[in-house]
Amino acid sequence: MSRLAALRARLPDVLPVGVGLVAVGLSSYALLGVAAHHLDPAQYAGVGSLFLLTNILGVGVFHAVEQEVNREVSARSASGLGSRPVLRAAAGVCAALVLVVLVGLAAAGPRLVTDVFAGSSELLVAAMVGVVGSAVLYTIRGTFAGRRRYGWYASTMLVEGGSRLLLAGMLVLLGAVGTGVYGYGLVAAFGVAALLTLPGLRGSAGGPPAPVLPMAGRIVSLVGTLGMTYLVANLAPVVLTGRLPATAADTAAAFVSAFVLTRAPIFLFAPVQAFLLPAVTGALERGDADRVRFQVRLLVAAVLAVGITGGLVLTIFGPWITRTFLSSRVDLDHRTFGLLALSVLMMMVAQVLQPVLLGLRRHRSAAAAWAVGTVVFLALLLSPLPPLVGALSAQLVGPVCVLVLMTASFRRGLRDVRAPVLPGPVETVRPSS
Repeated sequence: MSRLAALRARLPDVLPVGVGLVAVGLSSYALLGVAAHHLDPAQYAGVGSLFLLTNILGVGVFHAVEQEVNREVSARSASGLGSRPVLRAAAGVCAALVLVVLVGLAAAGPRLVTDVFAGSSELLVAAMVGVVGSAVLYTIRGTFAGRRRYGWYASTMLVEGGSRLLLAGMLVLLGAVGTGVYGYGLVAAFGVAALLTLPGLRGSAGGPPAPVLPMAGRIVSLVGTLGMTYLVANLAPVVLTGRLPATAADTAAAFVSAFVLTRAPIFLFAPVQAFLLPAVTGALERGDADRVRFQVRLLVAAVLAVGITGGLVLTIFGPWITRTFLSSRVDLDHRTFGLLALSVLMMMVAQVLQPVLLGLRRHRSAAAAWAVGTVVFLALLLSPLPPLVGALSAQLVGPVCVLVLMTASFRRGLRDVRAPVLPGPVETVRPSS
């Protein structure tokens, strides 16, 4: 089968997932855009920080559950075994993770409410709801992926995005409402998507028990790596909002808008990544180093095409877009948009290399790259530098460190490919929407 034919064969499975990713991203933009027009800058910065914090503590944690459930269910399906025991074991692990995250949120709650959520305790409650909803939804998604039910998998994303878009439209008609409504709207979509796609789990047969402790160990390990990914991708505006004085709420709100806006190329690239990455997986399974190199170059070229084009547009027109569509009262300079766009470009290339490194069995190298990048990121973000300078420096230098280390590991890994590599399921690292 030719390369083009192989890609076409994958299209019916991966394209709906890519479209679902775009729907989730666009719906978040829509709801944040409505919030920007109806809330004062401090309240809007709080809602934007909730969105980013949920990506770290909800999506960032429970995406690991999705990947492990996917792996377990895939292995059982290949052996003709049912997935119900995996769901039971994953539910237990999820419950423990939810408890840990909720305790952490409760402990940090007073500081978050005061410094980040503009005094709104409802946003803290919304963050907790988002954690619970993410736990349920990502477990369901892992089951759908493991059973190759990609239509249902895409449906979870379309329902999540659609419910947010519906709420955004309702809020446009209603006008001004409380801050909590926007917060609950962002996170309630997880629960709506989980509830409406539950019927897709029908037909899950029984089988041998799935050991909980080994599963928990693998999930915790994944949480470490993915958690760092989502932390670097989302934390800077949250910390900046907390560090800036109340008198600088306009600046905090403008940075949140610029930060979210410059991530748009990630969602535009998502369908391309979902379409091409399975071809890399196939080449890894055959141990074809030349094909792996070709496919990775193709993916990186797509990243550069989308990222550079989008970055240039946002660098030039970003201040006008945030002022016109996100009601920013402060125009951040073009350089700020350019640096944020460059940071996103680095993150997109890292999203290409990370699953490839996992397929090359270089898990430790991938984790080490993120560990170093996270340490550098946090050191700059929390440094004595002026808050905005520290946030921009951290957002750029952290991903650059990750990318340099991943690139070196990828090159070493390709030299070791001599015989067929038999990796576990290679997962797309989804954008930290």
